[in-house]
Amino acid sequence: IGLGSMGQPMARRLLRARHYLLVYNRTRVRTEPLAHDGAFVVETPRQACHADVLITMLSDDAALEEVLWQHGQFLCEGLPGLIHIGMSTVSDRLALKLTAAHASAQQHYISAPVFGTPEAAQSGKLVLATAGPQPALAQVRPLLGELGRIEVVGAEPAIANVVKLAG
Repeated sequence: IGLGSMGQPMARRLLRARHYLLVYNRTRVRTEPLAHDGAFVVETPRQACHADVLITMLSDDAALEEVLWQHGQFLCEGLPGLIHIGMSTVSDRLALKLTAAHASAQQHYISAPVFGTPEAAQSGKLVLATAGPQPALAQVRPLLGELGRIEVVGAEPAIANVVKLAG
């Protein structure tokens, strides 16, 4: 979810690495190039949650909350086992809210905000300040490795957001 200047090249790298992608963007036209490259475009953010891993790359707290909470309800409820990797630059407050929402839904939340440019995203040279539960991190490490260098900064997801904001 989120196919702007950073999300688009990140999704393209994952497609090149032969990952199956469901893609969603609030502005649907941004999904079209990825559909041509083999991604499956979904109509709603809820449909994007029907995967093993959900990656979000949205502009800020407001955008992420708008997409994941509609009418006060968390969209990913009812999908136990989902691992959500939040790669946006958002507040530690929102990371805490996401951690709690996912835990309540029997899911995992990993914060992995990125340091880098769209060019670094294209070449897989982002730096990912990553924090979350170790078993979930181990499961998604190969996926994250396609995007750049993983720097684990702690077990609590909000720590990664503090590191990113401090950086």
